[in-house]
Amino acid sequence: MFGLGDPPPGRRPRYPAEVTVLQRRTTLALARAAESTGAALAAFGAAIHCLAILTDLLHQTPSPARVRARNTALEQLVVRFGESRAHLADVAKRLRQAADARSAPTVPRPALPSLATFPARPR
Repeated sequence: MFGLGDPPPGRRPRYPAEVTVLQRRTTLALARAAESTGAALAAFGAAIHCLAILTDLLHQTPSPARVRARNTALEQLVVRFGESRAHLADVAKRLRQAADARSAPTVPRPALPSLATFPARPR
């Protein structure tokens, strides 16, 4: 029917340099997710820093200043973990959106026939 290498009618060859709309959307979603992932890692790194401060405070002699510093470090730890969690939730949301867009059918489904299209049966 077709010669070797000839595309079927209505189909043009896809070259590696061609980028489809789906590929652009997927790449953009991954880039946005990577941005949020970086922010989550930065917040997580700040939380680790707070843990290091808390560990250092454990080895100091007890004093009111140490108690204030410990409370401040604990508050910052909670805030940083919260930020990290929020960023990771954003990453998950973006990746789900990208996956949903990718798995969405591109061909519209035919409408179901209504009862009006069927002829009435004689009784």
